[in-house]
Amino acid sequence: MTKPNALLAFLIFFLSVMLVDKYVKKSRLPSFFGYSQLVIATGSMEGTLDIGEMIFIKECADYEVGEIITFWAKDSDVTTTHTIVEKLTSGGVTTFITKGDANPT
Repeated sequence: MTKPNALLAFLIFFLSVMLVDKYVKKSRLPSFFGYSQLVIATGSMEGTLDIGEMIFIKECADYEVGEIITFWAKDSDVTTTHTIVEKLTSGGVTTFITKGDANPT
């Protein structure tokens, strides 16, 4: 198989997996073997992640202070990508306090 054919085959496979994840499995954020792709849309992380940069995310079992996470705020259809500044655990429930690196608070 020539390189252009191999690339085309991969792109078709990639697109097929993403479409099945989105429309058959009804995933909120389509992924390719656990990895999702997003584009930074605002300046809240400017200096660390600039507007227009593409990021790849993967769900993890645990997160720590200082890590950058992507999440859906309560009652929102838009993802937010911020840095964890505090991790609170009470009664077996973990809550993260996050902040955009370019935001004062």
